This record gives sequence, structure tokens and C-alpha cells, in this order.
Amino acid sequence: MATARTGLLFEQTFDSGSIVSALGFKHSGNTDTTLATIAGQRAAEVTLDHYDSRVSYRTEIQPTKLPTAEFNNGMFAKMGHEYWYGMRLFLDEGWKQVDKVDTVLMQFHSQPDPGEAWRSPPVALQVVNKNGEQHLNLIVRSDSSKITTGSGEGRYDSSKQYDLGKIDGDIGKWTDLVWHVKWNHDGSGYLQLYKNGEIIADLKGANAFNDATGPYLKMGLYKYDWANGTDTGPDSRTVYIDDFRVGGSDADYATVAPGATGVAAAPAAPAKASGLTGTAGADKLVGGAEGETIAGGAGNDDLIGNGGNDVLKGGSGIDILTGGGGHDRYVKATLGEGIDYVTDFGPGDVLDLTALDQAVKAEFGHGLSAEHLHFVQSGTAALVTLDVDGKGGEPSETLFHLDGVAASSLHLGDDVLLQGHDGVA
Repeated sequence: MATARTGLLFEQTFDSGSIVSALGFKHSGNTDTTLATIAGQRAAEVTLDHYDSRVSYRTEIQPTKLPTAEFNNGMFAKMGHEYWYGMRLFLDEGWKQVDKVDTVLMQFHSQPDPGEAWRSPPVALQVVNKNGEQHLNLIVRSDSSKITTGSGEGRYDSSKQYDLGKIDGDIGKWTDLVWHVKWNHDGSGYLQLYKNGEIIADLKGANAFNDATGPYLKMGLYKYDWANGTDTGPDSRTVYIDDFRVGGSDADYATVAPGATGVAAAPAAPAKASGLTGTAGADKLVGGAEGETIAGGAGNDDLIGNGGNDVLKGGSGIDILTGGGGHDRYVKATLGEGIDYVTDFGPGDVLDLTALDQAVKAEFGHGLSAEHLHFVQSGTAALVTLDVDGKGGEPSETLFHLDGVAASSLHLGDDVLLQGHDGVA
């Protein structure tokens, strides 16, 4: 049975009116957002054209009429407060054309304090290209410093990414999103994201910057790569936004759920949060109490597993990996990734080279064995090095640097695993 929208602070269904700016929103970038009917619903039509739009990289709308008792200046959330946000999105058929770069669909941005530079948004939902397929991707950043300094992802205390799956099934239909957030730059924050009634992210911990005002929401299209004329594939993008609602701490899922009648209750949270995935830059990714997969991607990353049995994948770059408690797995997948510095390799941990074994086999026609891998003592650390041809003809590559480990304690098939060679002493 449907419930009333208890705790509703703001609602806009776009069913009346003709000018978006008169409905409680202001524009960021282009100002030509109109109202249109799509798939039976009247909605805000947000379009960005790489070459024809006045601002080539941004068409966004942001609510500015949120009640001042709950928001500063009608748009800024209050740090430490709890909120619910709901909206419905429609991606038209043009999204079937794969884009080479990211497109931000919505971002909870943060206004810097005096003397502080603008930064990337603490929370953003975007469409990204992963191996030629478009995925929905969630980014969560946080920083407890009163003044954030530096540049790139390394300036934040934490920068995490969550792959929410391919968008193929979302094209040409309405997608319902509900956010439940407590904004904070310390460990008391949390973020839940529901998609079509199912929770797809359940994250505890910091999700904001240490600013005087909390994050504010922008919805629409932002493509930084279009600012300099880069050809990324498609020349235009359109997204439709409908049923936008905001609720306060006394609200619930039904308060902001898209649709006219609401829903009975929020779905149950999953047992585990998603894994963590870094950006192309330098990332610091910190896991939770339970085991999870943490992948740094490109750049020089700092990955910390904390509790549980974690899988740590440094990726390309020179990475620092710390498993924390539990039995952890350190993965090396391809040649030329760079050295992974493992700070706490111990009993029960393993170096997983199974993917690397397959990569070498595909390129050189043979897998890896004891003649290719060497364990070398270097001061108080053990180095795991690779000689691809086993004859010293190819330059040696250092895969891992294991702090406080005796090289003589490492054995293939025991704590160093090779697909097809496990059990080889």
C-alpha cells in the first residue's frame, strides 16, 4: 500500500509551467533547458551539443528553492544532516553510441571556503567507458583538511569509485534513483543509492569535504573533455529529468520515490558494499571491516584493505598496498604495471600471478614457472622479479617489493600462485 510523503521538503514533477528557471531551479552552463514529453511523462529536457551549444561542456540544472530551515541559501546541505533525494532519468537512443570519455549525470558539488581552490565534487554519478562498454559509475571523495591543497585525486583523504553496471538496459526507459545521505567529512557519514527500487550502493564513512557549507546538487550533463574540442565519439547527449523530490531527516524512501503514489517501504540493504576502484590519477582507497576487492587502476595509488580477506590490485603505476587484517591476495595482471610495495605481507597472504601467467602465455607462447620468477633479498625486503624468457635475455621486471619478508620464505604454489603451476615447489 502506498504511503504519504512524510517529511517532503521540495517537489517538482514538471507537469506544469514552461520555464525551468521558474520552477525552483537555476542553470549551470547552457540556459536552454526546456520541458518536453518523453515516454508518456513531461520532464525537463537537458541537451548538450559539442559543437552547437554555447557552452560546449556543461548543461545542468540545480535546485535553489530548498527550504532554508534545512538548506543554506536554498541549495547547500548542512554538514552532519540527513537527507533523501529522488529523481527519474531517461537516456534517449543516442546513448547507444559509445563515448570514449566520461559524462557526469549528476554531482553533489562543494563550494570551497575562502582561500581554497575549486575541487572535484565529493559525490558524482557518471557514465564511463570500460573496455568499450558504457557503465554507470559512482565516485565518492572526502577530505577532512580545513583547506584542501594540492592537485589531482591525491589531495583528498579518500577517492573511491564503484562500478554500478552497464547502462545498456537503461537506454530508452525511465530509471528511478533515490539517494539517502548523511553528509560528513568524518566517519559518521553514509550514502545509500537505490536504482529502480534496489539498493546498488551502501557506503559508510566520509563523503564530503570539510567546508562551511555542505554539498549542493546539479543534474544534467557535464563533459569536461568537450571543453577543448576533443572528438569523443557522439556529438550530442540528451537526458530527461522528472519527479525530483527532496526529504529531510524525518523522511524515508517513500517520501522521495519517483512516481505519483510513492511506495510502501525501502528495499533491504545488501550484506556487503561494493568494491573500490580508483581513477586514472593517484588514489587513496581505504576498505571497510569486511573483505572486498580494491583496484587502483592507473596512477600511483595507496590501497588499504583494513579488515577481512581483501583482494588488492595495484594496476599500472607504483603502488603501495596494505592488506590489514585477514588473509589478503595481491594481484598482478599484466606486464609493465610497475612495482607494488606491499607493507604487511604475512602468513595466509598470497601473491596471485594467475592473470599475469595467462598474459605472458598469450604474448610469448609459454606460461611462467620457477625459471622465470626469482625471489631476491634486498635489505629487509624480498623482491619478486620476472625474467620473461627465463634466459636473462629480456630485462628483469620487479613485480613486488615485500617489506620485512625473507626471500627464502617464498615458494611457488604456496604463497605465490601461478595458474597451471600451483603446487610447484
